[in-house]
Amino acid sequence: MELFLHLAGLGKSKANFKAKDAIFTQGDKVSKVFYIQKDGVKLIVVNQLGREAIMAILGSADFLGQGCLTNHPISIARAVCPVPTTLIVVNKKKKRK
Repeated sequence: MELFLHLAGLGKSKANFKAKDAIFTQGDKVSKVFYIQKDGVKLIVVNQLGREAIMAILGSADFLGQGCLTNHPISIARAVCPVPTTLIVVNKKKKRK
C-alpha cells in the first residue's frame, strides 16, 4: 500500500505546494483524495459569521479529501499548507453511465 501511494502514475500524481497554498476551499466540489507524503496540512472551517476554526492538523502519511469516496459532493473545510508540502493526488474514478 505504501509503495502504491509513494509512486505517481495510473490515476495518481505528485503535487508540491508552497507554504500558505490552499489545496481546496470550503464549498469546492470534491473528486480527489490526497495522501500527505511530506510535511502537513491544516483543515479549517469558517462559520456563517466568518470565524475560522482549525478542525485538524494532518501530517505525513495522513489522508484528506476522503469525503469524495462516500459521494459527499462538496468540501466541508479548507485545506491549507502551513509549510511547503508534497502530496500524492488520487483522482476518483468516474462512474460509467
